[in-house]
Amino acid sequence: MNLHNPYAERPCMDEWRWRLDEFSKIPLPKTNEEIAAKRAEEMAILREKKKQETIERRIRLEAERQRRLEAAARTPQRLRRLPDPIPFRFNWQNYFWASNRGERAF
Repeated sequence: MNLHNPYAERPCMDEWRWRLDEFSKIPLPKTNEEIAAKRAEEMAILREKKKQETIERRIRLEAERQRRLEAAARTPQRLRRLPDPIPFRFNWQNYFWASNRGERAF
């Protein structure tokens, strides 16, 4: 039946099947229990995926750490250069004084 033109010819069986197939492709609304079950299943999958990623990450980090340690063991240790000494300006005038006896103070 053509709702836009009720006086038009009736569709053939192939057109009816085509319309029925198009209509059956429309998803049905789901109940709350189905939605909750699907969400729980997705969360379980995500948890497993995260666990696997964590394990793979730990393995990768441990391998990188091991490579760094091996590389550090192969290279000789360089001694760090000492910093330049800081100039120290000592004021000797504070330690020279005039003696009343005329003797040298030091």
